[in-house]
Amino acid sequence: MTAETTTTPAQYTFEFCPADNAVSPRCTLLYYYHNAANHPDFMDFALLKRTFHQALATSLPMALATSVHMDASPPFGKLTATVDPRSPKYPEVRRHVDHEHTIEDMVQRGFAARSQPPALTQVKTFADPLAGDPLVSLDIVYLADGVGMAVGFSHALADIPGVRMFVREWSRLCRSTVAAEAPAYKVQVLDTDRMAFWRMVTAEPAPPPRPFDRHLAELAQRPESDDSQQTRMPGSLATYRIAVPDALLARLAESRRAADPLPSVPAMLSAILWKALVRAQQQQQPSPSHQFAYFANALTVRPLFSHLAEFCGNAVTMKYIHTPVSQLLHADVQNVAREIQQAAREFTAGEFVRIIQGYMQQPQGYGTQLARFVENGRASRLMVSNVSRAGLYYEADFGWAAPEKIVFPADIPQGFCIFMPMSKAGGIDAYLCTTGDVIKCIAEDELLSGHITVYEQGAQ
Repeated sequence: MTAETTTTPAQYTFEFCPADNAVSPRCTLLYYYHNAANHPDFMDFALLKRTFHQALATSLPMALATSVHMDASPPFGKLTATVDPRSPKYPEVRRHVDHEHTIEDMVQRGFAARSQPPALTQVKTFADPLAGDPLVSLDIVYLADGVGMAVGFSHALADIPGVRMFVREWSRLCRSTVAAEAPAYKVQVLDTDRMAFWRMVTAEPAPPPRPFDRHLAELAQRPESDDSQQTRMPGSLATYRIAVPDALLARLAESRRAADPLPSVPAMLSAILWKALVRAQQQQQPSPSHQFAYFANALTVRPLFSHLAEFCGNAVTMKYIHTPVSQLLHADVQNVAREIQQAAREFTAGEFVRIIQGYMQQPQGYGTQLARFVENGRASRLMVSNVSRAGLYYEADFGWAAPEKIVFPADIPQGFCIFMPMSKAGGIDAYLCTTGDVIKCIAEDELLSGHITVYEQGAQ
């Protein structure tokens, strides 16, 4: 990230892969401040709003951008946020009331999205900065015994150090404000980010298969209609394991440090996969009867402390989509991401939440509802794959919905890519179900050529 410190409007540039925004537009931190005295006006809304904006101005000024545009240069684009100091655009802060629930109710529901106050279930979770949505948002919920605050960041900011600085600064301001203006109040802060959630679950044994997996298996066994036959990927499908050793990760990390804007290592690998899919598709010049039926990516992994730690205990976010190749044939990575982004808008996070809730209440009706999303010609599903040396799981994390940890199915769907740490040798493995032509394009990539080993796991 770079900034121009002048009296004129400041410009901030940073990495932005359009697929990042299409796949996982927002990561969320939840904080709870407890009011031991149970005072109804525990924390003043204007006070919370002021400290939020103050922390942004100090530590994350690009969030006050008056305009945002992107210089597209696939696979990574430069997103430029322009901030006019004379008229900064402060993000909206929304107020919600939920006096039927307490902070303890939220804490008992577990970590991550599961612990969100019910009042937030219908809050918009898709944030597209190129369409004018703020890079950061805040929703404040007044509970029966305190206040909950959900800070949503666009994943365009996920790798920027300023985000961590903002979190520390805002926590400091909130603590000092409470101490100065409300000394009788006891403050409790819970960071329920995905990392905290994963630290809690990595030691657990693998859960048994869930009905979700059985339903996916049933769908895979159904005879295909003529239409679906016409949209199958060209060539024979097989599951491949691509071994990426530690030495190559270090090389990618070195390339990352020299890059402008600064991409994350997993984002670099994912972009290479995107390019290989597009290149193989263009080389094959498929006829209408030979089309890519599925296009997916696994782009967003928020880093911890090293290039390898990015694959250990973080959420890899994936979008799985059914899109005819006629819409993607001449598209570059940016346009493909835009297609996915458009399809993602067809089903809101609220719809996914209701599906999960309906499953909990009426298990027999879940298969029918899910099939509508899977089999529809423009269907999309949001999956989050958690990575751990203890094993590979995925969780359904539909926006703000409660995550459900599930054993990953043995058969990887078409176009789906999964990153996983190697068990002994170091480095990572990338699993994907695709064709030999795509694998050939991946192996010929200038960054990967001569460094990766490809294993065919089996044909499908």
